[in-house]
Amino acid sequence: MKNKLVIFLIVSMNLGHAQVGDVIWEENFDNLDNWMKITGNGSWGWGNGELEFYQEENVEIAEVPGEQGNNALHITALEESGPGIVDQWGNPLNYTSGKVTTKA
Repeated sequence: MKNKLVIFLIVSMNLGHAQVGDVIWEENFDNLDNWMKITGNGSWGWGNGELEFYQEENVEIAEVPGEQGNNALHITALEESGPGIVDQWGNPLNYTSGKVTTKA
């Protein structure tokens, strides 16, 4: 019984102390005002030979399933090819995805 009490006290003391200091930046994904969508395949596949082509339509802000009013950034990767889905040399790519960066 004594051991259970000690364990309970240790666990309860650690709850609710995850954040240290003031929040200096947060993103609630209400819109894309803080983000810029990146498109294409970049130079040499963004420098690391990435095999996907980035498209704006693969990036969206949408509600988290089952969490009404809670939004998230959704980036969808698809196995697809077609006109315009090519690397910088015109070679076809078989995957699309989305890419974002924060605005300065």
